[in-house]
Amino acid sequence: MIGFVIQSWRTVRVAQAETLFYQAESEWLDLAPFEDLTLWCDVKSVLIDGADVALDIVYETAPERDDALFRPIGGFTLDSSPSANPVVTNAILDRGNAIARWFRWKLEARGTLSGPWGACFRLLATATPVGRLAG
Repeated sequence: MIGFVIQSWRTVRVAQAETLFYQAESEWLDLAPFEDLTLWCDVKSVLIDGADVALDIVYETAPERDDALFRPIGGFTLDSSPSANPVVTNAILDRGNAIARWFRWKLEARGTLSGPWGACFRLLATATPVGRLAG
């Protein structure tokens, strides 16, 4: 198993008019050499303002480096309270939410926003090289 940082501590702030924020393409992770993925998301702060507003992090995967091919494999609503951190998510090839070659994250604001939104978080991972998982 190999451990690595997918996203160092990052503060994202987005204008009220936008509801999605995508990880930069240059930071997408190539998972070709791996057959599973476990993610740890630590959240320091969440900025949301409005009625019934929530902020989600969504994990996506795609077989090719093409924005249109990405599909969600997991995620959760961000919460900066200490009891809610970190959140661990698993994605394994033999499950319905199988990982493909490319991985990225996105933030999605839901609800009626009344101001800018965002979060400060980091994303860590472990993965098993191909051929190392027991049958």
